[in-house]
Amino acid sequence: MRRRILPRFSRVMPAGLWLLFIAPAGAELLYCKNGRTLDGLVESETESAFRVRLMHGVIELPKDEVVRREPLEPPWERLKAARARFPQTAQGRYEFAQWCRENGFAGEMRAALRACIELDPEFEPARRELGHVRDRHRWVERPRPSPPKLSPQDQARRDEEEAVRREITRWVTRIRGIRSNKLDRTGRDESSELFQAGRRQILQITDVLAIPAIASVLSGGGEPTRRLMVEVLAKFPQDEATLNLVAIALLDPSPDVRRRAGEALRPRKDERVVAELRAALGSEEEAILRNAAVALGMIGAVEAVPDLLPLLEVSGFADVVITRPNLITGLWQCFCGPSVVLVGGVPLFYYPPAIAALSPGTVVGTYWTTEIQRMALYRTEVQEALIMITGQNFGFDIAAWERWWRQQPRR
Repeated sequence: MRRRILPRFSRVMPAGLWLLFIAPAGAELLYCKNGRTLDGLVESETESAFRVRLMHGVIELPKDEVVRREPLEPPWERLKAARARFPQTAQGRYEFAQWCRENGFAGEMRAALRACIELDPEFEPARRELGHVRDRHRWVERPRPSPPKLSPQDQARRDEEEAVRREITRWVTRIRGIRSNKLDRTGRDESSELFQAGRRQILQITDVLAIPAIASVLSGGGEPTRRLMVEVLAKFPQDEATLNLVAIALLDPSPDVRRRAGEALRPRKDERVVAELRAALGSEEEAILRNAAVALGMIGAVEAVPDLLPLLEVSGFADVVITRPNLITGLWQCFCGPSVVLVGGVPLFYYPPAIAALSPGTVVGTYWTTEIQRMALYRTEVQEALIMITGQNFGFDIAAWERWWRQQPRR
């Protein structure tokens, strides 16, 4: 069964507006050789490929991968036709609401139910579905139950959590001000006095609760700002800093920023980092696989050599299925343990609220993406990682690498 994934922000959009992100006008259904179907807008085409805009971005799809193309009726056209099909009466609006429910138009369904009771305030089925109840001679909204009273222990825990949130918010505000007033105003000129003044302020930060603010705010900046982000995160030994450095090493678009994150991870000598990077070698997203190899090379992870050897060479066209949610979950489970922080001199428990470097609007990484690409024949990143780890260079000769590895003492 073919599934569609709606943008996370669809929940807060006005009714009907999110439909514009599902299938643009003139959309088509493209059937591929591998059995997948893609619905999107063919923006242009060359002799060999289609440029297709999907919900999550634009891809280049080779023509020889497409078996069949079919027009796809945009959902708002179906909605418009259905709205005209039902009469403008209370019963007609109610039947239209049921059609909306069956076809997944939740916002339009509630609007149709409200239209029912505007036309007939005593239309009971619509009242019931809207959660209204009869109070003597009038309809009222069902009262919401009062929240349960918290125990003293739960109230104290909630107060602690609120104190931590307030402290993080203060750091977000402060670091955002440094970024906008000093770091961003210099363009890409790291040598300017204004940028250096902002850099000094950032590097003076030692509060553990500033880590999520550092990662979330600075990860949305340009490359110099993100290099500074890695520099200051490297000063913190806490797991939350390690978590963000691993995410940056795997997902930041800049090779230099990723390299610096890998260098910052090396002195930590954290076995969990190596384990997570080795797991990332199994990613079906080519960029993550290559970035993980580079990071393992920077760390000098000898135990990763058997994982790297079979990845030296790959050939053929691949339809890449993105598995970032699994990657993010793995990172989160590995590094999200509690720590004790001081707020106003009082020790409090603190849990990282999220991988701050992956917050909405940042450029380090996104949760959802899609790629259809022709894979390189040889992965130079894997070769370079093996050279850095072993000090040997057998090129892309996997057999030679394996012979050498078998001759080494058992590890």
